[in-house]
Amino acid sequence: MAAGEEIWCQGWSEPDAGSDLAGIRSRAVRNDAGDGWLLTGQKTWASRGAFAEWCFGIFRTDPKRNATAPDLLLIAMDSPGVTVRPIPQIDGETGFAEIFFDGVEVPDSQVLGEEGSGWSVAMSTAAASAA
Repeated sequence: MAAGEEIWCQGWSEPDAGSDLAGIRSRAVRNDAGDGWLLTGQKTWASRGAFAEWCFGIFRTDPKRNATAPDLLLIAMDSPGVTVRPIPQIDGETGFAEIFFDGVEVPDSQVLGEEGSGWSVAMSTAAASAA
């Protein structure tokens, strides 16, 4: 990502939550084999989402945990079940997109950080990009 060899987008904002990460509704549930996750939900205003190869997105993995314990997952944008709808801007460019996840499979190896630590990982990412 840092070398620019792959284009990544940020999957944080959602239609009913905006940029309030505590209000996200997108879910990740364990697959039947127990070695990965099935993603459902929608992200919107994903920067570079219209042409990204990968997405780093926040998903709820345990409905019993509080709002500050989601997980950050890395998703290949060409995965089955990912639908991208570019959002045209006033200048005609489509750098932003809506991303829909319909049973997208993600292995455990693509969870960033410890399970339940997505909030702190996301905040660290945001702080690093602001510096």
